[in-house]
Amino acid sequence: MFAITDVARLTKVSALTLRTWETRYGVVSPRRATSGLRGYSMSEVRRLNLIAESCRSGFRIGQVAARSTPELAVMMRARRDAWRPQYPEVERLVEAVRVGDVTKIEHELHASLAQRSLSEFADHVLAPWAAKTTQATCPAGPVARERLWSGLLTESLVRMVTQGPTPQVAAAHVLTGALGPERHGVGALICYGLAKLCGAPSINLGVDLRVEDLVEAADLVPSALIALSFVEEVSAQRLNKHLTQLDQQLPSDCRVIIGGRGVSAIQDTLLPSRCLRVRSISELSDVLLLLLSETYAKLAIPGSADEAEDNG
Repeated sequence: MFAITDVARLTKVSALTLRTWETRYGVVSPRRATSGLRGYSMSEVRRLNLIAESCRSGFRIGQVAARSTPELAVMMRARRDAWRPQYPEVERLVEAVRVGDVTKIEHELHASLAQRSLSEFADHVLAPWAAKTTQATCPAGPVARERLWSGLLTESLVRMVTQGPTPQVAAAHVLTGALGPERHGVGALICYGLAKLCGAPSINLGVDLRVEDLVEAADLVPSALIALSFVEEVSAQRLNKHLTQLDQQLPSDCRVIIGGRGVSAIQDTLLPSRCLRVRSISELSDVLLLLLSETYAKLAIPGSADEAEDNG
């Protein structure tokens, strides 16, 4: 469970406003500990993220409070596709990578996260930053450039996520990586960072992985999700082979998420039932919160919201 201070940090909505939305509009019904402190589930955090984003995009709380979470997700996905504002920190982040300024990268990431929700940060900052950086010309080649800024991003993410919510349960990890011969690891790194920000213990396994590597890792570290990034185009036949192997060998309760431009042309009907494809980073953050909430609900995780909160 998330404390109200964690929810305020993730949604960029004040604790006072969150309590008002709850009491006046009934948007969520957080559990109460014996001390009276609120404890929010991951599904409630996902719903509040969507409501907060819709209010920032021009809707009034009264217009969205009664909508279901799936309706909100569809509505905001369409709005994101139709309205893609430019954020000045993106260009500053690209320049910071070009000159190798780790301090600048960390400053811009922290400043952006301080004023944007997780979905907004993912879709409008991380995604264009990744695209612009990997597409930038470099005499040493795009993969060499990506390795450089992946290292910088890793350092920044590790420092950044240590300030996020405490992991909800040590036994349900998110494993991220890229199957061989994929050499680009930025997508997996972003997924790692998002999972951490969602409060999930996460491990990034890197690139050029074999199916056997993922299966062994899932056996060693009980995992709720495996998230795979595909930047380089992969054939439907090869992808189906790998995903079928994972479907047959992974623990039955482990889900698989795939994403990236390398699988943009793959039809969803070709995917195993436990595999889900995401089409944007913001959708990835929504899916992570949704699937993790389902996983933790099955594990019957008790509430642990122990941070100070004003009664209300």
